[in-house]
Amino acid sequence: MGSSCRRCKLRAENAYKNLDDHQKYFLMPMKADFQQAMTVPVGFVKRFKGEFPGEIKLETRNGESYCVGVVKQPDKVSFSSGWGVFVKTYDLHTDDSLVFKYNGNSWFNVVILSRFGYEKATSVVVNDESVPLHVQRSSRDVMESVNPETETMQMRSPPRERDSQRYEAKLSIGAVARLTQGGWRRFAKANDVDVGDICVFEMLKGGETCTMNVHIIRSFEVAD
Repeated sequence: MGSSCRRCKLRAENAYKNLDDHQKYFLMPMKADFQQAMTVPVGFVKRFKGEFPGEIKLETRNGESYCVGVVKQPDKVSFSSGWGVFVKTYDLHTDDSLVFKYNGNSWFNVVILSRFGYEKATSVVVNDESVPLHVQRSSRDVMESVNPETETMQMRSPPRERDSQRYEAKLSIGAVARLTQGGWRRFAKANDVDVGDICVFEMLKGGETCTMNVHIIRSFEVAD
């Protein structure tokens, strides 16, 4: 990688650190013994400018909220009391992931993703008792139930200053869903997407063309 690319990355890192915490997303994979207590990744703590209080609130997309205790030590921060209830409620398993977005006043919005990368329905559906908590279909089952087809979709890169860039790609849906043609390659190159990085796709409402915001979480941001 050329020195100019390294300087661009350094400038981007410095600019990111100065962003308000409300504009940042964090991904936390469920690893090891997370059921009763969870150590927050070091990168999460370093990039979050605010202070972690003794208790925070986690709110899922269906509007339910949970109070979770925070244990602060010199070398780490951990979620403790109340965390086990959150884990049990949403039936979290190893390799599931949580995407955090700070909402102010010790309050985080949380998106819950299964190990296959799609949202857990119980964290989105409001008071829907018809969906069993422990029934989760694998991504293969879901994809095989869809007839193979190709749709045009647009992706929007993370906003830089005032505007975000749009990239058009083809989404081929079959046993495996693939983003094809030059749009995806241009998006990956323009946003320096690398092996191990994670792209979180957010579907936008309205319009004839499927449009998604893409939030990029770098591999080094989720490492302990």
